[in-house]
Amino acid sequence: MILPREALVAEIAPAAVAWSIAERLDAVDDTADFAGSTAWCRAASDVLGDANTAHVVFRDGSGTAVGWTMLERGAAGWRSGAPGASCVSWPFAAIGYRFRPRFLVELAPALRATWIQALRSSFRGRRLELVRLDPEEAAVEVEHAHLDRADGPATWATKVSGDADGWYATLDGKHRRDLKKYRRDIAAFGGEWCDTLDGAPLGESLDVLFALHRRRIAHKGATSACGTPRSERFLRRLAEREAAAGTRVVVVRHGGEPMGACLSFAHRRRLKVTVSGWDQGFSRYDLGRQVIHHQILREFERGLVEIDLLGGDLPYKREFGLERRPTVDLVVRPSAFAALREDLVHGAIEVVRAGRRPVGAGAKAKA
Repeated sequence: MILPREALVAEIAPAAVAWSIAERLDAVDDTADFAGSTAWCRAASDVLGDANTAHVVFRDGSGTAVGWTMLERGAAGWRSGAPGASCVSWPFAAIGYRFRPRFLVELAPALRATWIQALRSSFRGRRLELVRLDPEEAAVEVEHAHLDRADGPATWATKVSGDADGWYATLDGKHRRDLKKYRRDIAAFGGEWCDTLDGAPLGESLDVLFALHRRRIAHKGATSACGTPRSERFLRRLAEREAAAGTRVVVVRHGGEPMGACLSFAHRRRLKVTVSGWDQGFSRYDLGRQVIHHQILREFERGLVEIDLLGGDLPYKREFGLERRPTVDLVVRPSAFAALREDLVHGAIEVVRAGRRPVGAGAKAKA
């Protein structure tokens, strides 16, 4: 393995010092995603507290601050193979995708590629869970490290340009007709779109949204990363912080009764659809797609450049004309012993899972 002769240095900095650097770098790093932005991290800091977060400033050989990120301090979960081990990870990693530090745009690629090595040096003895990375960010070597690379959850997104008619033209005819039909059906039924863009109260809209989301998840008998109390606190705080900029909440009502709702964030004209919910009593109006459809149409008025429905391989995401985008989970284990222990635990878990599979499942999988 040949590493660059020059490498970044990661410095754990006080929050008061780091925020000014963070704001400056985030403002110029237009390619970075919403997850891990200063808005995201300020909301996370509000919820987690300074004691549970760590600001990292990356410096080049001259000592100039050329990068920044914020990590959450915690303990590894039971799935890691090292439950309770000291760990740092992206803040609220279960909700976001494509986390990475913010960097000066002109930073040399070879130097930038040393950021994981720099993090490892600053957090020796700790497990680094750098999940949901862009594949290019994860394609690096870390000297004397015990790395575990795996495919992360894919997202579904597409670039757009022009107006809504141009986007409609890219969709399959049936899907385009369905989107327009159900929107007309909602209007004929007397559905009213109550949008925070038009002054609908944010707090009340969020209350309705999360109530509908919990009801939908319970109806499916499923779980939701966005539906935990911890995640809800974070998303509410993020929505409050971004209220004047990127927060988008819509509730569709009939006779004052909520039918469906959706929370999204418009970050640099990229729509990130985050949480939705609807009343099953109104399922004939295809509300799962329609609350998203409504927000997409509104954002075309503001120069929309990307639609991102985040993770989950569900048929309706293809119906919106979206494409699969992979991510990579990268874990840096603190030592050879830790890596061996985790591999043994993972192996044991796989053995237990194999023993629970129904008879014949293996034969079907090979067929």
